[in-house]
Amino acid sequence: MDERGSQGMEPQTDNNMITLLYHDVVERAGLMTTGFQGADADVYKLEPDAFESQLGSGPSSSASVLYTFDDAGVSALTRCADLLHKHRVTGLFFVPTAFIGEPGFCSRDDLRTLHERGHLIGSHSVTHPVPMSGLSDEDLTREWSESRRVLEEILNTSVTDASVPGGFTSARVESAAAAAGYARLFTSQPARRIRRRDGMTIHGRFSVTRGTPTIVVARVLKGSQLPWVKQAVLWEAKKIVKSVGGNVWLSFRKRYFKRMSRA
Repeated sequence: MDERGSQGMEPQTDNNMITLLYHDVVERAGLMTTGFQGADADVYKLEPDAFESQLGSGPSSSASVLYTFDDAGVSALTRCADLLHKHRVTGLFFVPTAFIGEPGFCSRDDLRTLHERGHLIGSHSVTHPVPMSGLSDEDLTREWSESRRVLEEILNTSVTDASVPGGFTSARVESAAAAAGYARLFTSQPARRIRRRDGMTIHGRFSVTRGTPTIVVARVLKGSQLPWVKQAVLWEAKKIVKSVGGNVWLSFRKRYFKRMSRA
């Protein structure tokens, strides 16, 4: 359940920024080679041709686009970076630091290469806990502070961006991130309205899955609000289901993603 409150927040609106959420970009035959494994993760792994088509859609002249990528699977370097470079845009890659160098995930050298090529690197916590809001205050502090320390050590530069694992946030998650020194926190909430808590801005994102048609992404980039509204309706429904029955939700989620992975 989303536990956000109004205390410490000031709503902001940025009509010129469109923030998209991706994960891995890989051929269907290579789903097991990058990022987290399983049907729920595979749904977020796009074919390279589909991703490039979306990059080519282009935003409206008045909008800027931020391409963000969660999990830091190896496709961040082997696929995403090259396609972003081809279209002259940069990405923001969020890293769960406990997985650095593990099979299917970026190594320390990979992250340095991404950084040297002009891409931004941010924290995706240490252990990728879902839901993060279920952690104790002590664990929240460790997840945000330790991941930032590790990334700054690798990159030799300040890291001030972070994204919430699983996307669902709470007041405690946000306050802990602000206390750890982050300037921007990204969720999976499909909203363009930018909020503020404890001096840190909080950004929603439009999630792109393997089943998202390129035409829908093109509409988002051209400024249409309808795709955001449709995704927000589903998001709110999921919040209600999660709040009234955790085990029911987990069972439904498992069946849903298994079915989607076969599509």
